[in-house]
Amino acid sequence: MRIENIYHADHQQIVRVPANRELRIQLPEAFQADQESEVIVSLRSEKTALEEKAAAIRQAMDDPAFLADLTEVAADFDSVDGEGWVS
Repeated sequence: MRIENIYHADHQQIVRVPANRELRIQLPEAFQADQESEVIVSLRSEKTALEEKAAAIRQAMDDPAFLADLTEVAADFDSVDGEGWVS
């Protein structure tokens, strides 16, 4: 929970959707009784999150800054890559 000021508090819960699709929310003490609040419910799937990560990785492979960093790091390790390894 993050309290930004005395009049605003955020609270996030991640729950699994039950078979009856009814959710009960237990709010922290920072939320006063009869106080107007906004409740936002968003649905996210693990598959979607995995697809987003994969898309970000594919996009990075076309990013000139990422490729430059990758090349620089590879060059930094060129001299030590063969050291200490048993053949």
